[in-house]
Amino acid sequence: MSQSEWYVIYTRPNAEKKFAARLTERGIESYLPLSAEVKIWSDRKKTIHEPLFKSYVFARCTIEQLHIVKTVFGFSNFISFGGYPTTIKDRQIEIIKSILRLYADAKSISTRFVMGDEVTIISGPLKGLKGVLASISGKKKVAIKLSHLEQSLLLHLPEAYLMKTANENGEKE
Repeated sequence: MSQSEWYVIYTRPNAEKKFAARLTERGIESYLPLSAEVKIWSDRKKTIHEPLFKSYVFARCTIEQLHIVKTVFGFSNFISFGGYPTTIKDRQIEIIKSILRLYADAKSISTRFVMGDEVTIISGPLKGLKGVLASISGKKKVAIKLSHLEQSLLLHLPEAYLMKTANENGEKE
């Protein structure tokens, strides 16, 4: 049997907490980093713990156990590069844990894409279409250009569905 490693799982929207609990029930170690946020209503104040990385859960398992992870309700995809599920070093997980111990209200922002990046949709029903990363009211969206209509459609797509488009030299911009 191979050695356990941390894998990154992309879950269905808002399924992170239940998915992590279900992994644990099946004997697979999971880690869901949670960030504390104080919500204020007119009559009360409450601290809510939200996932630090939306739709991401870390699972420590062997490569042979990946098929078990796939069967857990809430599973969407493994974050992968080159067709293989991505592993995260123990040190990276420890860094995340340390940061959250020191700064419980830490927030994550994506550095994978920036506004204006040309992207290709690599997964889902729109696979193959190209667009530009845009922002409307602070939410990241992809603008798909319909050239014959001189219009663009704004879509909210998971980052896992996107890849930076290569320029003429084959380099990702």
